[in-house]
Amino acid sequence: MGMFPNLEAFLLVVGNARSGSTVLGAVLDAHPSMLVANETQASATLWRGLDRDAILDEIRANAAHAAATGRQSEGYRYQIGPGPDAKADVRVVGDKIWNPATLLLHGDHGLIPSLEERLGVPVRIIHAIRNPFDTIATMHRRSGASLANRTRWYFMHCDAAAAIAERLPASQFIESHHDDLLATPAEEIERLCTFLGLPLDPDHVEVVMKLLFDRPRRTGTAVPWSATDEAAVRAGIARFPSLARYVKDSEVLGSAGPEAIAEAGTRCRADGVAAGPPGAAKRGPAAQRTRRPGEMDQNSHEPREWASSHDPRMSCDAIPDSASLPETCTAPAPTPRLLPARREQAGSTVGPAALWRA
Repeated sequence: MGMFPNLEAFLLVVGNARSGSTVLGAVLDAHPSMLVANETQASATLWRGLDRDAILDEIRANAAHAAATGRQSEGYRYQIGPGPDAKADVRVVGDKIWNPATLLLHGDHGLIPSLEERLGVPVRIIHAIRNPFDTIATMHRRSGASLANRTRWYFMHCDAAAAIAERLPASQFIESHHDDLLATPAEEIERLCTFLGLPLDPDHVEVVMKLLFDRPRRTGTAVPWSATDEAAVRAGIARFPSLARYVKDSEVLGSAGPEAIAEAGTRCRADGVAAGPPGAAKRGPAAQRTRRPGEMDQNSHEPREWASSHDPRMSCDAIPDSASLPETCTAPAPTPRLLPARREQAGSTVGPAALWRA
């Protein structure tokens, strides 16, 4: 049978940049029967031309490197669980793929069948979703591109994900909202495990819950939205029932009237943007949990500075405070900070055991 003889499914975690997909991939990878890499090089082309062994070998190598180095991204470490050598019964293998690869997956209808043929197991996709206003604002701050530009980019990926979902059965495609993962992690992890055909592991859930904040930071409120920019986001939200929960956020950001929203929607249709999938489930706001002792401020998802706190919790794609981030994003990268409660020692390799420590 070769590598991973008990393999039952191949997982792709997709989503917009700054959507919480890195945290979601790390949470799933921490399950004892899952191995989820973080943006393997070959995922940029969806492993074209590679056979089963080559695909699985690259994912294993990437996951092992992530475990040894902390699954670093944007100057932060996201690794939660142990590496592949500590997992004796891996049943789901996958990758949190490069963000633009979602567009490739949408454009080439033969990629998923080809992967399934080469791997001998079904491909399952989890679409990571975060509040559109927060996602677009964070992309804007990190890239220096305009809000209008990032809005088009955001909904282009929503269109791609919707098109992929339309051609797959419900057993192969599911959405996961970042708010739900943070607000009700046990329930969301159980839902995703059920989708992947795996049992819920209480120890896994316990470890993850120690590291997650209750809610993401509302970065959408940290940038100035014009009525036109806000209306464009609201018009985009209106096309996707799964984003309906975020309509209320426009009340916080500004006062784009119905005329501006209608005009933005007309521009989208004129540009040939497809509508969201029919019949997509509408979900209510995430339930709130009681704050735990030592939990960080509910209005921020970023790890606190270690000089003032040792809070180990994480949320999506941690970024520096907006006040310290220039529009051009040319400032030196922030000093790497561990999400778990320990500062990295110079020249040391922090293993999984230390990363699990609260």
